[in-house]
This record gives sequence, C-alpha cells and structure tokens, in this order.
Amino acid sequence: MRFLQAVVRRGRQGLLAEIAQQYDVLQDQKLNRVHAGVTLAHEADTGLEKQIVERLATALGKEVRAHFRADRAILGGVVVRVGDRIYDGSLRRKLAVLRRKMLVGD
Repeated sequence: MRFLQAVVRRGRQGLLAEIAQQYDVLQDQKLNRVHAGVTLAHEADTGLEKQIVERLATALGKEVRAHFRADRAILGGVVVRVGDRIYDGSLRRKLAVLRRKMLVGD
C-alpha cells in the first residue's frame, strides 16, 4: 500500500501497468518460469496441451506457462515462441524448406 501511495504522490500512476508487468517478469525469473506461446493447426485437447507443456518444461528446464492458440495456416505441427525464440515445427515451414531445396537442386 505504501508503494502505491508513493507512486501516486510522485505523479507516476501512469506507469502502474508497466511496473506490474516488470514485477511479473521478476517473479517469473525468481520462480524459474517462462511463458510460451504455442500455436497448433487445430484446437488442442487437454491431454495434448499437458503433453506439450511437459515436453517444453523438460527441454527448457523451467516451469512453462503455455498459452495455446489455433491457426490453420500452419497446416500441421506446432510453433512455439518463448521470449524472442521461435521453435517452428510446422508443416508449412517444412514444406517451404522442401520447396526451397527442390528449386535450388540441393
């Protein structure tokens, strides 16, 4: 409460949203937690979501808070964004790579 009073007293209430966001970032670091955006071609059932979260946690060595969404444009597979890293296992990307190899003749 005193913190909020100090923020208001200094006329910085416009920064409260940013302060809260930075607090969340610090908490995530302290708790060894990351947020992952997970995109699938179709809505995932609870079992698949749990399996993906477990695999990500094992691979990253951190607790994962996943935010799932569906995007038919990826055709199949999964795209995961963690921070500024993107892990693209989508069928769309695999087809693009295959197309590029065929055009180059590699």
